[in-house]
Amino acid sequence: MRSDNGQAQENTNDAVDATAHCIGSRPHKLSNICKTQYIAHKHNQTTAEKRLRDALEDDYNFHQSFWTKNNLAFQQSKKEFISSLPSDIDKYNVPAHLMAQFYQQFLNEHWKEQMQYNVGWWLRSWRQIPLYFLAYVSRLASTQHTPAAQ
Repeated sequence: MRSDNGQAQENTNDAVDATAHCIGSRPHKLSNICKTQYIAHKHNQTTAEKRLRDALEDDYNFHQSFWTKNNLAFQQSKKEFISSLPSDIDKYNVPAHLMAQFYQQFLNEHWKEQMQYNVGWWLRSWRQIPLYFLAYVSRLASTQHTPAAQ
């Protein structure tokens, strides 16, 4: 952390540095994804940095949408599976081998959606590489042309 005069100073508390991205402490109740808050320095953000931040937020929404749908389908399928078990099986303590069968069946039934998600995420992650590079270079270029950098 830096003080107003630019000197480095030690952060003595556990407060989050307002200049850094942060990940929320509680995951979303359906997707189980923690929200990442991207700090936007709108007063001095370069176009490349904005494009990167927008892409990261779009990626978050991509993950959020997929995992919300997937987890809702999983919960519904699990509920139906447990209710279809014979009455002599404790519905609150289903044996592991039966749950493993259910889980394997669920994965097999949703294989296509999982693969589409994986391919989509791989493509998105590759897209981020040049965006990170351009954001880094644009930040370097913009700090070399500002009066504060001299």
